[in-house]
Amino acid sequence: METPASLDEPPGLAFFTDLLFPEVNYFYVFGFSAIILLLLVSAVVSASEVAFFSLKPDDLKKYRGSDDPGFRRIIDLLHKPRLLLATILIIHDFVNIGIVTISTFIMWKMTGTNNPAEVIVGLVTFGATFAITFFAEIIPKVYATQNNPCASYQLCDRQIIL
Repeated sequence: METPASLDEPPGLAFFTDLLFPEVNYFYVFGFSAIILLLLVSAVVSASEVAFFSLKPDDLKKYRGSDDPGFRRIIDLLHKPRLLLATILIIHDFVNIGIVTISTFIMWKMTGTNNPAEVIVGLVTFGATFAITFFAEIIPKVYATQNNPCASYQLCDRQIIL
């Protein structure tokens, strides 16, 4: 009687991966990770809109007199407010479209269909709209409003917005 080849060889990395993560579908792992990452990007972009455009004149006066590179970047960005706002809104729209698109692909895979049925579209629309509105709009804007000078400085000092 022959023994299976797997008993003759020591277990490899695939054995331990299968043991720790049985039947992990990496499509879902990467898909949900991408959605979370895009929600974070959307939140930062949303907070930056409020942080930049609700600075008080006293804050701007203080920033103009400072030699700090973060403060100088804020002033430079606000010299062209229409360009800054357009950039923020375009990035925000593309990120939100990415969230909805990835959500749709995940839902199609979960239901096993490639047809955009009304139920799938409804679930994705509701779920993505809720996630974007709550996690990428309301919470970041409330934070940026309450911590306005700090939020705008953090965005520019860490060179998140170039």
